[in-house]
Amino acid sequence: MNLHPTQLKIIKILKNKKSIPYSPRAIGRLLDIQNPQNIIYHVEKLKSKEIVDIKDGELFLTTISISINDSLKRNDILTIKKPSFLKLGIYGSMSCGPATIVAEENLEGYIIVSAEKLKRNTPKGLFVLRADGDSLNRANLNGKTVNSGDYVIIDSNKKIPKDGDYVLSIIDGLANLKKFKIDRKNKRIILESESTLKIPSIYIDMEYTDYIINGVAIDVIKNKE
Repeated sequence: MNLHPTQLKIIKILKNKKSIPYSPRAIGRLLDIQNPQNIIYHVEKLKSKEIVDIKDGELFLTTISISINDSLKRNDILTIKKPSFLKLGIYGSMSCGPATIVAEENLEGYIIVSAEKLKRNTPKGLFVLRADGDSLNRANLNGKTVNSGDYVIIDSNKKIPKDGDYVLSIIDGLANLKKFKIDRKNKRIILESESTLKIPSIYIDMEYTDYIINGVAIDVIKNKE
């Protein structure tokens, strides 16, 4: 049975106790996890596997968990690595439509993202912009569409995109997110929409000096999440 490191740590706490008061915040402090929703999620997962249960406000191991505990080697719990997260700054909005939003670097807040999800060990070069418009509401960015209000993670280290990448463009000082293609025959860049709406592509001469590629989109955090 595969168990998440946080679930193994919860089992470790309960191994030598009959039960503990079920307080997500208190358990989170024991595990150095600040978000109580994280604890609630993993406790529910353990409950669904019938490893733990909650009764009268107490969290305890169930009978079925004995065999699981016996099969876990001591080092399996003691050497668990703490999940790592990246803190990414949100720097305003970008247009998913005509290039109409001024590219200003105003820090509005932060989003915490799993390093494992992004396959990164450092946030260097990564930042977040909020999508404004629905010109990419049929996009396929890591299997996700980009709807107005979604948060898009940009890798500013990637300044030379390949065909099919979703790029953050700065056109005459205005921020825009589109699908990138090169039309070598006509020596131009095509920024395409992928939308249920009829939004025309943007064509840019390769010699145009006021066009900048400021990074490539690598993931989307849906607004409803």
